[in-house]
Parts: sequence; C-alpha cells; structure tokens
Amino acid sequence: MINKMEAHPNSSQKSYSISRHFSYIFISVVTLILFSFAIIAIFTNISRMDAELERRLDNALNLAKISLPTPLWNLYDGVVNNFVEALFSDESMVYARIVWKSQVIGTPKARKEFQHKDVSYFEHSSQFIVKHADIFHDGSNVGTLQLAMSRESIKKELVFNILGIIALTILIIVAISLTSIVITRRYISRPLLALQHSAGLIARGDLEAAIDTSSRDEIGGLARDLNVMRDSIKQLFGALRTSNAQLEEYSHTLEQRV
Repeated sequence: MINKMEAHPNSSQKSYSISRHFSYIFISVVTLILFSFAIIAIFTNISRMDAELERRLDNALNLAKISLPTPLWNLYDGVVNNFVEALFSDESMVYARIVWKSQVIGTPKARKEFQHKDVSYFEHSSQFIVKHADIFHDGSNVGTLQLAMSRESIKKELVFNILGIIALTILIIVAISLTSIVITRRYISRPLLALQHSAGLIARGDLEAAIDTSSRDEIGGLARDLNVMRDSIKQLFGALRTSNAQLEEYSHTLEQRV
C-alpha cells in the first residue's frame, strides 16, 4: 500500500512534466519560425530599400540625360545649376556635379557636412550609392553627371521597421505562449491530474471512485480503460469473496463430517 501511495505523487509530477515539456517544445518551434520570418522580412526590407534608393538615383540620371544636353552644349550654367539644385529636393541626395574632360561645369552641390568631399570619398564608403551618367548632344559627350545618395535615411527607416518587426514577433510569441499554457493546462494537465487522482483512489482500495469518461480524446480513452479495469477488479473481488465463502462453507461442512 505504501508503494502505491508513493506512486501517486510521481504520476502527478509526470503529468505536469508532460504539459510543461509540450509547452516548451511548442513555444520553441513557434519562436524559431517567427524569428526566421522576422529575419527574412528584415533582409527583404534592406534589399527593397536599397533598390528603391538606386531607382531614385537612376531616375535622376535619366532626367538629366533628357534635360541637360542643350544647356550643357550652350553652356547655360544657370540652367545647369538650377537642375542640380532641384536634385537636392530628394533628402537622400548628398552630392552632385557635372564634369567634362576633367573640368567642372556649373557649381558642384553637396550637403553641408560634405562640402569639402570629393566624389572618390563617396565611392569608397558603403554608406553611399554613387552613379555616373554621360550626357550627349547630337552624339557628342557634353558632360558627365556624378551623383551620390546617402543610405542614412533608409537606415533610419530600416531601424524603425526592424523594431516594429521585433516588437510584433515578441507580441505574437507571448500571445502564443499564453495560449499554449492555457490549452495544455485545460486539455492535458487537468484531465490527467483528475485521472491520476481517481487511479490513486482505486489503488488505495476505493473501487467506487468517480472516473470522468466524458472526454473523447486519448485521455478519455484512458479513463474508459481505467473504468473497465476497475470493473474487472470489482468482479475479481466479488468472485474472490464468493470463493472464500464457498471455501469457508466447505471447511465448516468438512468439520461437521469429521
């Protein structure tokens, strides 16, 4: 009897362990999947923003090929300077100049913090995208436009997006974790603990202990099997009592005959 009673807490601890391990494994798998998607989303955003920056830079160069051939051919510095100034309406633009045979045409334009920087400075830094475009007038090269854009603006937007993705991922993980804990306690821990309690009562000799067999899952099947086992034990005990009574009656009859 002592061994049976000692087995009950161990069974309870086992059921708690099953529920806890299930929750940990489920949460770990979900966390891994969500962080994988988060990393993919971050790299996708990086590629998308970089491509967007290059597209804007290409648009500026294409516009220059259309707008500047005649002013450069006729040396209209005012028009050229106005065009370069207009390019800086894009906040990512940090440097622009037009050269022809090593001579600077018009006035180079640069953001305040890059006033004394040359185009080579931007070309050797990963923080900038630099592109050149030759401008032709009637087949003749009348100048080369050099532009540099900073990745700083998309870097700030990227940091904001990353923080948003991480926050959303953590929120989803917390929600799934809480849901997993509630579900495992509701559908695994509590039914198992109730079944173990009934099994413990039966093990201590209470063959009339209540067993909940209403569940239709595996735990309900186990409860029904336990109920059948309890009925079999009751039948065995009944047969044993009948056998004992018959044995006592036979012994009494045998004593009378002797």
